[in-house]
Amino acid sequence: MGQYTSMPKQDPVGWDDINAEDVAAYVRDVSEQLANMARQMGLDAIAQPLEQAHLAARQLLQEKAAPEDAA
Repeated sequence: MGQYTSMPKQDPVGWDDINAEDVAAYVRDVSEQLANMARQMGLDAIAQPLEQAHLAARQLLQEKAAPEDAA
């Protein structure tokens, strides 16, 4: 199996230009795809936390997009 490598400590790709919503949208999309792949392969123990990550990211994005006071 592959080796786990941690993220580099330096900022070579411009992390300063990425905001929380960008990260949440990426997590939403990628975790949904990975959860689907894991389910298709019978890896339910992996799919479940990925689905939770997808739902959490989607909820955060919906909350950020909702008007503050919709009264």
